[in-house]
Amino acid sequence: TKQTKPKSKSKAKATLYGLSSLKRSGDVSVNMMSDHTTIKTKFSMGPLTLKVEKVYGAAAKAELRHATATTAEMNGRLSLRVLHGGAATLHSIRVLQPKQ
Repeated sequence: TKQTKPKSKSKAKATLYGLSSLKRSGDVSVNMMSDHTTIKTKFSMGPLTLKVEKVYGAAAKAELRHATATTAEMNGRLSLRVLHGGAATLHSIRVLQPKQ
């Protein structure tokens, strides 16, 4: 039998613009633990632009397709963990789907 190579799927490349316009919305909750402090807050960011590119076809017939989507504002929640020594790390970030 003939061995066939598994087809490699081309991956899409996505770039998100506008993340630098992050602003806190609402109150901040602070939890003091024995070895660190956890800070949680809601945030909003925008306007955001998402650009996606994907290559279709083989080498000679390759075609680059792209799409762009924009949204005025997106909301989310983030959690920071601050060690008592002073080092802060981003513990979690969750971005909610934009309102339709």
